[in-house]
Amino acid sequence: MLTVPARKAWAKKCGREFPHLGFAAIYIPMDVHFQDQMERAEAAFASLPQLKDRISQAAVTVTAQLACIECFLDRIKCEKLTDPKKECALATKLIQTWYLPAQVPSLLILRVSLRERMVRLAELVNRAVARNLVGDDLPNWVFLELLTSTSFACEAFDTAFDFDLRSRWALCFDELELAPKWLLDLLFRSLRSTDPRILFKLGTSPHPNISTPGHASALNDFDPIKLWAPSMQNRRRFCEQLAQQTISQRLNESVTPSALLGESALFGDDEDESTNITARPYGRGSEEWQLILQESQTDNTLSQYLQDKGIDPTDPSPPPGALRDSVMRKIKPLVFFRHNYSKYDNSRNKRVRKARKIRSEFFGIPAVLDISDGNPRFLKRIFEEMCAAAKRNESGKLIVEKNSQSRILSLVSLQFHNYIRGIPGSQSD
Repeated sequence: MLTVPARKAWAKKCGREFPHLGFAAIYIPMDVHFQDQMERAEAAFASLPQLKDRISQAAVTVTAQLACIECFLDRIKCEKLTDPKKECALATKLIQTWYLPAQVPSLLILRVSLRERMVRLAELVNRAVARNLVGDDLPNWVFLELLTSTSFACEAFDTAFDFDLRSRWALCFDELELAPKWLLDLLFRSLRSTDPRILFKLGTSPHPNISTPGHASALNDFDPIKLWAPSMQNRRRFCEQLAQQTISQRLNESVTPSALLGESALFGDDEDESTNITARPYGRGSEEWQLILQESQTDNTLSQYLQDKGIDPTDPSPPPGALRDSVMRKIKPLVFFRHNYSKYDNSRNKRVRKARKIRSEFFGIPAVLDISDGNPRFLKRIFEEMCAAAKRNESGKLIVEKNSQSRILSLVSLQFHNYIRGIPGSQSD
């Protein structure tokens, strides 16, 4: 949203100029494609750990250099700065400093050369796997440092195009959960002391551990901005709006997410206590109440737990407030899963797994919204798959069958699991 094209698109859509930021933003993506390849080649790098780090650092540096070129091209186009002589002067400086091959001094040519370097880095990884690479084989550009390379490029742009050398630039790193640990350490250390013209916008989920001595600290060196919804209701409201938009685009019909997927008792909205419903969640007569009552009659550990918390197992309806939050909401998923996947065997005096095939409980709009955890990309992917599986029932209404929903959620969850495993360091932590 901070890049020049994004701001132009926003201004066009909203019919007014984007607020002045006071800096130019460079977006640096963290999806360096062969990082996963390097992790899989862990054994090959075992005897050369410094070589692995050097190639990883070079990959991120080249990615940042490419981002600088993209930003410069966007600014020249959107701000009408076209001047072949000035672009030539800028490109010449970058060719000299970044060890690029002598060629036509053009930003477009530089972009191609940098993309070629990414191919070269992937080759270096493969050579390391083949035990045919040592540190002495690395070219000079592999040793360029990330922040000094980008800072120099920004200053070179300001100089070439006659901008104030005090102009500010923002390095925007998103999805830092994909980044190697060395980069997190570097960025959060740099928040304390770096070029005053350089700002940092760091986006990550989950939040990295930055409590190591020497790292920046919140409120002192940077301002943390929480991008997640403050409550379950607000998060679900956002998800429902995005889901509705996706459904409208894919199906071209007026059907709500709830109508398409139905409801789910396990993932019901505990915070939605509308006065229009007969039995509020966990209240006497509700589905949760009936299930907990049923299970406590055969499960002595559950019955004892409720008694220890001051809740009558024969009437498990606690008053609203902290007790319901701290006890009932926590045991609800456990009770549901134990009820659906196991039974109490009196002869063996313990719970055993049910032998028959169990219907999955992962279906319904609340389940999808909660599983997505408010992640727009994840949620959009889920609903695209749901729309593809939608069928008309006997009444002619579009729905997605429960088994189809469970299958899609299992598949997408497996893909997300593999994605998490591909994050550098995730398998060793």
